[in-house]
Amino acid sequence: MTKIYIFVPIIVLSITTFKAQCWQSVSAGGNHSLGVKTNGTLWTWGWNYGGQLGDGSTTDNNSVAQIGSAANWKSVSGGMNHSMALKTDGTLWTFGDNSFGQLCDGTNTNALVTIQIGTATDWDKIVAGGLHSLALKTNGTLWACGDNYFGQLGNGTTTATNTPIQVGTGNNWKELGAGLSISYGIKTDGTLWSWGSNSYGELGLGNTVDTYTPTQVGTATNWKYVSAGSNHAIAVRTDGTLWAWGHNTNGQLGDGTYANKSTPTQIGSATNWKTVEAGAYHSTAVKTDGTMWAWGNNGYGQCGDGTTNFSGVPVQVTSATNWQSSAAGLVHSLANKTDATLWSFGENNYGQLGNSSNTNTFSPTFVNCIPAGIEVNSFTNPFVSIYPNPTTHYLYFDVTGKQTIENLSITDTDGKIILEQKNAESKIDVHELSNGVYLLKYFSNGKNWSVKFIKH
Repeated sequence: MTKIYIFVPIIVLSITTFKAQCWQSVSAGGNHSLGVKTNGTLWTWGWNYGGQLGDGSTTDNNSVAQIGSAANWKSVSGGMNHSMALKTDGTLWTFGDNSFGQLCDGTNTNALVTIQIGTATDWDKIVAGGLHSLALKTNGTLWACGDNYFGQLGNGTTTATNTPIQVGTGNNWKELGAGLSISYGIKTDGTLWSWGSNSYGELGLGNTVDTYTPTQVGTATNWKYVSAGSNHAIAVRTDGTLWAWGHNTNGQLGDGTYANKSTPTQIGSATNWKTVEAGAYHSTAVKTDGTMWAWGNNGYGQCGDGTTNFSGVPVQVTSATNWQSSAAGLVHSLANKTDATLWSFGENNYGQLGNSSNTNTFSPTFVNCIPAGIEVNSFTNPFVSIYPNPTTHYLYFDVTGKQTIENLSITDTDGKIILEQKNAESKIDVHELSNGVYLLKYFSNGKNWSVKFIKH
């Protein structure tokens, strides 16, 4: 129950559970970040050396910025200095550094804006590696482009390619993972496959020999999800167990040691792991109970535990139990909550945390849903004002003269009504709203007025 107070009487309202603005999916690249909002728009921020923000420039940006006006984006993936994105119509788009052909557009020229790759409309999943890209089609075929020095394209050669090439002839690929120079795939039969660089045992094959074609990792048939860092990998099986292998000098495997592992090693005994994400030298994960965990290199606070201490075992990130998913970059991390709010932590030299600053943060910090520079008090009614803004619990009204406030409503920035009430004149209790940006709309003395406010 939420209360809206007026002078007399007190009115009690009920408000439905609502996912505040506004993030549907996010990805952490090397030193940049990307996100798709719940309204289907594409946003980027952080380092932009190669044009990986897609905003037409090579200028860094420390606050979230919308790319174009399209509202049918589905998912994003950030590589070291390039980006990939899918639209709901099944088209594939890339932008950023293209030195090795990782944009798949048939050239080696950087793209400062989003460019469509071919005309196919059956692209389904994407993952950007260090200097290469992988993508799945809806028919289960696997495609790759970019750098291939270590065989990470999986076509049996070490020759780079700037157009998508099919990896083998199989049509039963389901999930993908890509690291610095390594690639992984899970098939519909639950088997795990790897190819590319293997100096630290990161292919999980029990040796340190590079391989140029997909090779099965062990015999297990219950792999669910895999993610790759610079030279390590972490994965979840369908039974909820967590596994890791590869480079471990920073404790990024989470097994309590700092020794490399060339075969998948189970991490702890928990059976409620949900999603995992490997950064360069750290790892993050979310359990089915909504808790978030991180381990490994933490020199910039990218593990989010409020310190810069390294940990060789998973450490819980805050006490919150409503984390949905996480994303790990070079030395920064992003995380979504179930209310669709976005949080970031770690290094911020290039603005990759999206909080309008360049200051590192060691624990999750809320990322506003609107870019810096938007005027919060956007209405011009000289007789009514609200404060404080941003607010935590209440919005107070100052009403002068004979003004009245009628037909008050609170909506999200897409216009979805969250709360409606008539004749509110004193204050509104907004503490049950999730963090985000909202519009307060009302009718006063023959005119409609509105004001943006931030709940944090």
